[in-house]
Amino acid sequence: MEKRDDFTADIKEVMKKRAAYICSNPSCKKMTIAPSLTDDMKVQYIGICAHITAAIKGGPRYDDTLTQEERTSIQNGIFLCSNCSIQIDKNKGIDFSISTLKQWKSDHEKWVLENLNKSTSSETPSLTITSTNQSGGIIANVVNVHGALTEKKDTINEHDKNIFQKADEILDEETLKCILGIILGDESIRAQDIDKIEELKHFYNKTSNQYINENIEDSKKQFLDALENFNEFLGTDFDMFPYNQRGENYRVCMNPKVNIDRGGAPTDENFQEHMRLKTLLRDKSNRLQDAYDILRRIIKLTLHI
Repeated sequence: MEKRDDFTADIKEVMKKRAAYICSNPSCKKMTIAPSLTDDMKVQYIGICAHITAAIKGGPRYDDTLTQEERTSIQNGIFLCSNCSIQIDKNKGIDFSISTLKQWKSDHEKWVLENLNKSTSSETPSLTITSTNQSGGIIANVVNVHGALTEKKDTINEHDKNIFQKADEILDEETLKCILGIILGDESIRAQDIDKIEELKHFYNKTSNQYINENIEDSKKQFLDALENFNEFLGTDFDMFPYNQRGENYRVCMNPKVNIDRGGAPTDENFQEHMRLKTLLRDKSNRLQDAYDILRRIIKLTLHI
């Protein structure tokens, strides 16, 4: 297996600090670090030190003219939040060019420098609204903007908590881990678990089940994309292999040894195809788990559940 040209721990540490732990995507700029809710000695962290040109051949924006030293240098890195790091690498990175990412990084570090030693906090002032009464006099009403914003935030949080709790009733964290553990272990999945995946997919695809919080909604979209990709694989190659099945496959299973009575004898051709599908299965499962973990972390950080 080809070795990745990863950044050293020291380079990652400097990259994070130069970005002030803030996503370098100019349309994002999300904070990526916060105190742990349960341990005073830990933090919650959703930042990624991403490669501008891929760390391994075949990856997004891979540049074979670079040396290993150049590929692992800080000049080839950009600090992003977890969502944006996934976004820039979709479709082999064709939507985000090397020059675009380098410009993001340059502009962001300049912005961080310009804001060094500047306050990021301000008291939310009361807002005085004036209006004219029927007698022509001026009425001044003092509105507590901070209180109004807090009330709005609470409403948003309650809505988003409700959406998450309903999704969790369909497919919770432990159940998903169990499904992925079984499918990677013996390459089989129960029909009832497929139903749960389908139900969650339909639930999150409904407009009424969108999260109001942009961070959560963006992360949900990444998870939903991984879920749909995984589900499509289950309904095609995973269920249909071996392709020369002589009878109906009552068990959704990709292992030719299990399907031997349906034409799944381990021939050379079947063996090679099985190895290819196993790699796809692992990649799609890992992508789904990673996307779900990110969604859970952002929900915990934002909604405290």
